[in-house]
Amino acid sequence: MQKNVAGQKVRVFAFTRSTSDPVTGGAANITCKVSKDNGTATALADVNPTETEDGYYLFDLTQAETNADVLDFYPESSTSGVQVIPVNHDRQTVAAVTATPPTTVIVSQSLAAKEIITTYLTGQTLYWFPLSRSLADWTTYRVAATEAVAPNLGKYSATLEADDVDLSADPDATFVLFIGASQPSSFSEGLQATNLVVPAASSGTRTVLATGPESSTLYWYPLSRSLADWETYRTLATEAIAPDTGRYTATLSAVNADLTADPYATFVLFNGASQPSSFNDGIKTVVMGALTTASSGSTPTNTNYSLLQQRVGHYLFGIRSNYSEDQQKDINDCLHDGLRRVYAAYDWSFLHPIADVSTTAPYSTGTVTVASGVVTLTGGTFPSWAADGVFQVNNRYYSVASRGGDTQLTLDTTSVTIATAANYQLARPEIPLDAAFDAVSNDSDLTYYPSPESWYPPVKWRHDSTIRQLEGNNPEFDRPVFYSVRTVRFDPTVGSRKVLALYPAPDKVYTLRVPMILRPLLLDEVNLYAIGGEMLSQVILEACLASAETNFEEREAVHHQRYMELIVLAIRDDQERSSPTSLGPDIGDRHRRFGVVDYEHRLREQRLGDVYLGGIKQ
Repeated sequence: MQKNVAGQKVRVFAFTRSTSDPVTGGAANITCKVSKDNGTATALADVNPTETEDGYYLFDLTQAETNADVLDFYPESSTSGVQVIPVNHDRQTVAAVTATPPTTVIVSQSLAAKEIITTYLTGQTLYWFPLSRSLADWTTYRVAATEAVAPNLGKYSATLEADDVDLSADPDATFVLFIGASQPSSFSEGLQATNLVVPAASSGTRTVLATGPESSTLYWYPLSRSLADWETYRTLATEAIAPDTGRYTATLSAVNADLTADPYATFVLFNGASQPSSFNDGIKTVVMGALTTASSGSTPTNTNYSLLQQRVGHYLFGIRSNYSEDQQKDINDCLHDGLRRVYAAYDWSFLHPIADVSTTAPYSTGTVTVASGVVTLTGGTFPSWAADGVFQVNNRYYSVASRGGDTQLTLDTTSVTIATAANYQLARPEIPLDAAFDAVSNDSDLTYYPSPESWYPPVKWRHDSTIRQLEGNNPEFDRPVFYSVRTVRFDPTVGSRKVLALYPAPDKVYTLRVPMILRPLLLDEVNLYAIGGEMLSQVILEACLASAETNFEEREAVHHQRYMELIVLAIRDDQERSSPTSLGPDIGDRHRRFGVVDYEHRLREQRLGDVYLGGIKQ
C-alpha cells in the first residue's frame, strides 16, 4: 500500500468459523479499524464495506488513513460466529510512485483568469479549488481539470477565474489542486497550489493564506529581523475549522519588517512555537510586495529584480509592466543570461564570504524507554532535527532512522530494548548550510571564533568517507576535530542542499568560522537581489541589456560595449578592495615583540606567500 495516497482500498474476507464457508450479504454488519505506526486503532471513515463476491469485501480509505509507515487493519463482524480478516495486506507502506507533485505551466493569464496545463498520471480525476473558500462549498467552487485525449494523455487543462475567489480574504487568489471528486477532508490533502493574480504593491498589511499540516502551530516571521527577537515580531497563522483544516490565515504587517534591510518585506513560515535555530527551518516564504514606504521615493543602489524587469521590458517591448506570459519569460531569460555573464567573468571576492555557523548542543530533556528500537520520551519534546541525530543511552550510541512525533524516535537498530526509564543524549552531527552555500573555500580549516573556544585547534577537513568511518567505528560527543561537506538531497528550486558533517558530534554550542564559496542565485519573485549587486548594479544592468541585444537582435551593440567597459573597471576595483595595502612592519616572522608572535604577519604571509627583501625571508 502506498503512503499518504487517496483512492486506495483494503480487501477483507468474511467466513464462518465453524465451517470456513464464505459469508455473503454481511456488509452491513462488518466494520474495520486502522492502527497507524502501532498507535491506537480508530474506525475507518468508510463505516461498512462494499461486497464484491464469495465473501470478499472492500473498504475505501481516505488519504489521511494511509499516512503512516506501518498500517494494521482490524476488521470484525457483529454477527456471531463470523470471522473477518484482511487479505493480501503488507503492513509496511511504500512511498507513492506517482507524479507528485504535478507539473503545472501557465498558458495564458489576465487579471481575471488564468489558463493552465498540469501534467500528472493518466486517468485521474483532478479539481482545483480556491483556498479562500470553505471546502463545505466543494461542489460550488471546484474547477475540473480536463484530461486530453490520446496521444496526449496525462495532460490536464483548466481555466481558473477570479470570480470563484474571495479576494478580500486572499488577494493572491490561490487555488489548490486535489485528486478525486469527493470533498477533501482537509486542505493538507492538496497536491500543489498556484496563484491566479500577481500580488499588488502594499504599504500596510496583507492577508496571507497557506496550507500546512493539520493541528500545527505555524508562525510567520520577517526575514529582515533577527531570530533572537522571535517573540517580538512573529505572527500566528490561525487554522480554519473543519472541513477546512490544513488552511492557515494570517495578517502580515509591514511594521514588523525592517524595510531598510528588506524593502519587499519578505516573511518566512515556521512550524512550531519555539524560536527556530535557523531560517533554513522555514517551510514557506511570501513577499508582501514593493512597499511604498520602503524607498522614500529614491531608487535603491542595489539593482533588484523589479528594476531590472522594468528596464529590460522597456527595451524589448516598450512597456514597464503588465507583461504577457511569453514576454515575462523573454525578460527572465535576459536577466539570467546577464547575471551569468557577470558571475562568469571573474572570481569575485563577494562570492567568498566568511560565515559564522553555530552547532547545536545535545538534547537531553526528560527520560526514555526503548522497545524494539522505538524510543519513547517522557518529559520532553524531541527537536525537529532528531531524525538526523545520534542517540546515546546507557553508554551506547545508535543512529536514528526516523522521528515519529514529538515523543517518539525509531532507531536503525531495532533489537534495542530498555524497559526502565533512562537518561539519554541526542546529538546533532550535521549542521544545515544556507541554500546559497556551494563549498568551503579551498577545503580550509574552520576556526573557533568569536568565543573563548577560539584558542582550540582548527577543525580540519577530511573526506566524507573518513568521517562516516569514524562515526561508525568510534561515535562520541565532544569538540569537533574534523569536518566534511555532505550533499544530503537535491532541491529543484536551488539545486543540491548541503550540510556540515562534524566529528565528533558537538557536545555543546560552538561557533565556527566557515570560509564559504557562494552559489550565485538567479533573480525571481523570491530572490529579489543579486549577490554583489551593491557594487555591480550598473554592470549587471548593462549585462542584462547586452543579453537582450544578443538574444533578440542577434548583434552586439551599445549595451554590449558599455558592459565590456564596465566589467574591466569592476574587476580592477574588486582586486583593489580585496588586496592588502601593505606588507606590515619591516620585520620577519622570526622577530617577536615582548615574546608575542605577530599573527597579523602570519595572516598576510598566508595570503601573499613568501616575501624576500635583500635575499632575506621576511
